[in-house]
Amino acid sequence: MLHVEHNGLSRVHPSLLAAQDRAAKALEARGAKVERTTIPGLSKSVLFWAALLSETGGEDFGVVLGGGERVHVLRELAKLTLGRSQHTFPALALAAIEVIPKMMPGDTKRAIVLAHAFRKELEDRIGDGVMLYPTYTMPAPRHGAALWRPIDWAYTALINVMELPSTAVPLGLDDAGLPLGCQVVAGNGQDHRSIRVALELEKVLGGWVPPPMLSS
Repeated sequence: MLHVEHNGLSRVHPSLLAAQDRAAKALEARGAKVERTTIPGLSKSVLFWAALLSETGGEDFGVVLGGGERVHVLRELAKLTLGRSQHTFPALALAAIEVIPKMMPGDTKRAIVLAHAFRKELEDRIGDGVMLYPTYTMPAPRHGAALWRPIDWAYTALINVMELPSTAVPLGLDDAGLPLGCQVVAGNGQDHRSIRVALELEKVLGGWVPPPMLSS
């Protein structure tokens, strides 16, 4: 079983890392062989996500956002700072990110090849086991705060486009009463492994805990 704490792009909050470590130790105590490791290719999560998304075909998001013509991201960002853009920052960030593969030497096709190669590497590393991996960078951000951290979703987005089964597991609350958790990722078609490990963690660590305001 792999225990991976970050993707090399976005720092993960210590409380989430501590919760994931408790999960790894709980499984280790039950006989699992845990490998605490880093996977360098995860630092290209946004690039691989954009490449695999482009492979699906259809109109680019930036074109849809612009009503048929690619939205001018820099212009709209300038307007956004003045409160005059009709688009949100995450939408404009997404429109900018999706063109990254096209800017690489060898164009989008090369990025797609690299993404598929990394998917195979990741599946080979996971093998018949699972990977414990963060779902996000912080516990329950304040309303609107996530809008200004446009690549933190890469922790789940990459797993999604690589078509790997993932089960989110609740791991209690932090000192502020905010929910903690991680995801259990398995190889393609191995959903039962991800779910089985998640169920075991739920049983051992107590599962979902109601926040203080709901427990009274």
